[in-house]
Amino acid sequence: MNWLSTAALIGLAGFVGSICRFAVSGAVTVLAPRGFPTGTLVVNATGCVLLAFFLTLIRDRVVSDALRLAIAVGFVGAYTTFSTFAYEIYELARSGHSFRAGLYLILSVALGLAGVYLGILLAHRLERS
Repeated sequence: MNWLSTAALIGLAGFVGSICRFAVSGAVTVLAPRGFPTGTLVVNATGCVLLAFFLTLIRDRVVSDALRLAIAVGFVGAYTTFSTFAYEIYELARSGHSFRAGLYLILSVALGLAGVYLGILLAHRLERS
């Protein structure tokens, strides 16, 4: 697959990932209390699961670069929100909510690492079945 086709596939996957981010974050925000970026937290944690699951699953398999890039860079890259995460921590701290900023930081990292572990476990379990 040539560079332009690969780039188009990444862009298409990124489009889908960004729509999924919008939908998941919006749904969580409707259900969660205001004043804490729960939507971004859920997107970051589930994005970590998705990326770890996919990369673990394909680690020892022959997968085209285009597919790997489309999912890891396009879809998951558009779906996860760590740049938004950093900005929201800054804004929480700047507006005098240091405890919330710290809690958000700790929960995001802990859930992200737990998501990576869960994604790896799920991929290994799927491989064994």
